[in-house]
Amino acid sequence: MPEPNEVTILHDLLKIEFSWDIFGLNKQMLQYDFEWLTKNKKSEPIDKTNRISELKNVFVERGAVLKHIIINAEDGPVFISKNALVMEGSCLRGPIFIGENAVVKMGSKIYGATTIGPGCTIGGERKNVVMFGNSNKAHDGYLGDSVIGEWCNMGAGTSNSNLKNTAGNIVVHLQNQKLEAGQKCGMLMGDFRELLLIHPLIQVR
Repeated sequence: MPEPNEVTILHDLLKIEFSWDIFGLNKQMLQYDFEWLTKNKKSEPIDKTNRISELKNVFVERGAVLKHIIINAEDGPVFISKNALVMEGSCLRGPIFIGENAVVKMGSKIYGATTIGPGCTIGGERKNVVMFGNSNKAHDGYLGDSVIGEWCNMGAGTSNSNLKNTAGNIVVHLQNQKLEAGQKCGMLMGDFRELLLIHPLIQVR
């Protein structure tokens, strides 16, 4: 018999040790969260102006507005929270989560695995990004393999590089340590920060 204070773990656990683990594990967590959030629930009707692949993998909450967009949920689910706005011309490729009151501006291109937190406003192109609440990247530019904290703002034209020109592992300097974050690692941005412009050739090493 187990001791009274013992905990029996029946499944493998996902461990977040470093900030880049947040986007590294996001695909698995989006799938898990989608199943949990939609269990025994029914999606709101989706406007016929939209073009959807794998409708069963798309869930829209009440108050969300999306018209004239493309959603491909073949590779992962897409969850759009209540009162979110996805403007016309946007292309979404799951897995994706769009939080409550978030705004996806016209012509945005979002690849999985991407999480857009509540109250965020985004535009441009992004891939494998986790944005916490109330952060903005509202204009054109690329953001990939990145973690953005709360209440951050990135100005028009800002982009990040997520791959070294040698295609080697990216090294992150953390508390006098040099840690390898893998081949792909973009921007790791703390809360309450503002970014005006990053030259597209600048690399995180």
